[in-house]
Amino acid sequence: VEGIPLNQLQFTAGMTTSGGFDRIVGSGRAAGGSIRFEGTQSRLSLSGDGLNLAQVTPVQRFIAASGIFSLQANLQRSGQDWIGPIQTTGQNGEIGYQPFDTLEGSIQLVSGGYAEISEISLLQPGRSHRVKGWLALDGSSSQLQVTSRNIRAENILPWLPSGVFISGNVDNDLMITGSLYNPIAAGQVRLSDGSVGTAQDSTILLDRLNGSYQRNNGVWALSDIQVSNWNMNFSAQGTVEENGHYEIRIFDGQMPLERALWRWPYPATGQTYFSGNLSGQGTDFSFVGEANGPALKMNDQNIQDFRARVEIRDRSILVPEVSFRQGNGAFSFAGVLDGNQRSIKGDLDVKN
Repeated sequence: VEGIPLNQLQFTAGMTTSGGFDRIVGSGRAAGGSIRFEGTQSRLSLSGDGLNLAQVTPVQRFIAASGIFSLQANLQRSGQDWIGPIQTTGQNGEIGYQPFDTLEGSIQLVSGGYAEISEISLLQPGRSHRVKGWLALDGSSSQLQVTSRNIRAENILPWLPSGVFISGNVDNDLMITGSLYNPIAAGQVRLSDGSVGTAQDSTILLDRLNGSYQRNNGVWALSDIQVSNWNMNFSAQGTVEENGHYEIRIFDGQMPLERALWRWPYPATGQTYFSGNLSGQGTDFSFVGEANGPALKMNDQNIQDFRARVEIRDRSILVPEVSFRQGNGAFSFAGVLDGNQRSIKGDLDVKN
């Protein structure tokens, strides 16, 4: 059978006077399991049990897969093609690094070398992937809708650019088009109770992340990203390349001063707003941004018109400008905070 290795085959056939056959019945061992078939030159009934997805070449050509499955097909010849329905079930495996306890599939082979997928479901308790659409059997074209609910983000890491790490629960609505050898992917993702970053030990904890993405020729374009966690909210958009290089714009950021990532030595309250540009690869990154706070309180002192420009490179924080007003006084600072040397250097200007 094309794409399925045969270890043993037995059959009987009724021959016609023209050298063909009018009926064939057989069985055999294939892909680690067993197959049975019965038919004529124009019709074929095929079933298989205990088959190993890892040994099915037409699947492995496009996506990594494992697990045991069975199938039932009732096909008829149409020109050079065999067409008709295929039903399949499976258990305890993975497809595209997505684990399943149960697999259920309903596929229709149609003329021209295409397969229409009514639905293929990968199921675990409380988690699911469901695939619908069509594809060319040679992988040259496709249109597949993939709906994923409550899956673990860690399982999709192999599909993401190098150096990107995420965790949490994911709902994802994905459309795949084009060649399966270099597909175009576009979708919307919702992540909750997780983290995202450039390494497992360098992540931002998230309550929620929503957004849209598109992958084309190895470049991921991110848009309408909304991020929320315990201490800040912000929006983002940008690109991430397959090698892990990223260019991200952050905007509409909000953070209460009392929930800043660092611990203040005195009470601090008030709403701050921020934006900036993040670029780099892995943990080697740079950030250029701005922050402001119209009305803050620090150590019971009122601060007005707080503004800051910040540049972060190689654990050093360059501060071209920090300014604020307190009462009748105006304060400004420009300098460098060196994380390697744990030092602060700069100029402070006070006007009263």
